[in-house]
Amino acid sequence: MSDLTIPGVTNKYNTKEMIDKLMKVERIPLNRLEKQKKDYAEKKLVWQDLNRTFNKFRDSAKLMYGFENPFEEHTAHSSDESVFTATASRAADNEKLEIKVKQLADRDRFLSKSIGKDYEVSAGTYGFSVGKSKVSFRFNGGTISRFIEVLNKRNNGLVKGKLMKDTAETQVFLLESTKTGADNKLTLSGDFAKLGIDIGLIRPVNTSSRKITLSSSTISASPDTSSQAFLIRGQKLTVKPMETVSIPFNPPLKMGNNFIFEYDVAIKNLDKKQFTPPSPPPGPSITKPGSVTFEGVTIQDAGSQVILPKWTPPPKPVFHETLQVLTVDGKPLPVLKDINQVQHFTIKASDLGSTLQKLTIHNNNTSREITISNIKASDPNARGGYAPLNPVSKARNAVIEMEGITVIRPGNTIKDLLDGVTLDLHATSPKKLTLSIEPDRELIKNDIISFVGNYNQVMQNIQILTSNDESIINEINYLSDDEKKSAKKHLGMFQGDYMFIQMKNRLQQIAMAPYPTSKGKALDLLAQIGISTNSSGFGGGIDRTKLRGYLEINENKLDDSLKNNIPAVKELFGRDTNNDLIIDSGVAYSMNTYISVYTKVGGVIASRISSINSRVSRLDNSILTMKSDLDRKEQDLKLKYGKMEGALQNLQESSKSIDNFSKRNSSN
Repeated sequence: MSDLTIPGVTNKYNTKEMIDKLMKVERIPLNRLEKQKKDYAEKKLVWQDLNRTFNKFRDSAKLMYGFENPFEEHTAHSSDESVFTATASRAADNEKLEIKVKQLADRDRFLSKSIGKDYEVSAGTYGFSVGKSKVSFRFNGGTISRFIEVLNKRNNGLVKGKLMKDTAETQVFLLESTKTGADNKLTLSGDFAKLGIDIGLIRPVNTSSRKITLSSSTISASPDTSSQAFLIRGQKLTVKPMETVSIPFNPPLKMGNNFIFEYDVAIKNLDKKQFTPPSPPPGPSITKPGSVTFEGVTIQDAGSQVILPKWTPPPKPVFHETLQVLTVDGKPLPVLKDINQVQHFTIKASDLGSTLQKLTIHNNNTSREITISNIKASDPNARGGYAPLNPVSKARNAVIEMEGITVIRPGNTIKDLLDGVTLDLHATSPKKLTLSIEPDRELIKNDIISFVGNYNQVMQNIQILTSNDESIINEINYLSDDEKKSAKKHLGMFQGDYMFIQMKNRLQQIAMAPYPTSKGKALDLLAQIGISTNSSGFGGGIDRTKLRGYLEINENKLDDSLKNNIPAVKELFGRDTNNDLIIDSGVAYSMNTYISVYTKVGGVIASRISSINSRVSRLDNSILTMKSDLDRKEQDLKLKYGKMEGALQNLQESSKSIDNFSKRNSSN
């Protein structure tokens, strides 16, 4: 059985090796096509990577002059961030302001007296309000902890309740509002008020608070005033210049111990008329003298003469100005500020007296109108007939003074004071602090660095793809080992491609070209803000890296440009030169315009990739046809060599039979 062979299968005559060698020769064209396909696939990957690199550069260029450009961004700085911080948006203006934080906004937080751990709350309807928002809910009775559970579920986000142990056997109830501001006072009603009194959250108080209603029938003017001394419109009393008007309080205001007296005042400065001295009087009108004519001779009468007394012009009128215009029962009230804003005043009862009879406005100004409104006396602690017995904090407004103007807001985050600026108040301060709103130079600098970095990435790719000099890769010290390996693989891949040579030259021209700015020739080049191919200067010998076209940044020079010439730096990257609201000049604009030719849909890169895809498709068809032909050729060879092996095997068997016959005959 060991001599049994099957032609075409057992490979007794090494026909398989012969067929493989013959087919290897036949597959040389196929291998060539497959290598060509692999090369095209590698080139396609390179073009796709170039497209990503170019698009990244294009985006960074467009950012430098588009509507999101960093030159319009602002940053806000506080001279003491423990007192206030600020953020600024693109809508902010560059300015420096003095701010004094007088009072932080707060919320009502009431603390009860000590109560037992087993304190029970009766069933009932419990109501409360925070400002104008009211809530009521039904409680079926139970422990104080169960009551707080229900309260926190039914509170509409207005209040929070909390139990805290003050001793091992007792606890206290903390009830707090979630809203700050003087208008968001926490008031308890219904059974909640009864509970509050019982556990020492609140106490009953005098509710004789009163707001003064202004009416022309009750206003009292001095006898020598004109009929137009004052005007009432919308509960605002305006007193004309050089007039005195009184507001009687009928009945008189009874000021409790905790009461305050409040009012708002606004000043309107009128135009001061320019004084023009009058001309001297002309005297009496005298008729023209007569004449007589006799025999052609005319005799003219002499004119009459009037001797006028010496002219003395009237004195220049005196302008009166004063800001001490308000009194209560003869006691002077705080001096006003000469500002174009409503001024709010709050005075303690202890500074005025227990009863107030009238408020008088002495407008001894020749060119000012004084308007007073919102006159009232109240207990700031009162909450619907009750006051907190042990307040942890009270609802109040934030009060700041900005550039001498008092600003009142209900919260500690103020967004409507300055356009594009948000103030966050953290603490009060006895001294004035500084708020500086400036361009965000750090953001601008980072975006410029990103723009230059992406430019250099484009130039790096062009250098690697168009040169066989491996030193180009070794000069780049920030590449990883894998990136260096990939770069070496693609080194010189597009050597001699005129497109890349043209691109490199054009990008360098754009980077070095001058662009019009508001500073003229003093700032019209990137080099003038510290960006050039040699920003750090040459050393003793020739540095080839400085001849590659890469841009360098002199940070000190760039920082100085951003400190003093931001508008011109912005124009250097992108500018509207013909006032049509469309950017049409600048280094970033020019870079974006040029690179767009390569990266846009249907652009140069897309065309190159499409061409590669077409060639690969044709190669795939050729490879498929060639593989089919080679398979047939290999089968033919196997068939022919199988027949040959069979014939040889038959000859060998015949030869063996003859040999055996001869051996038998010779032995006989």
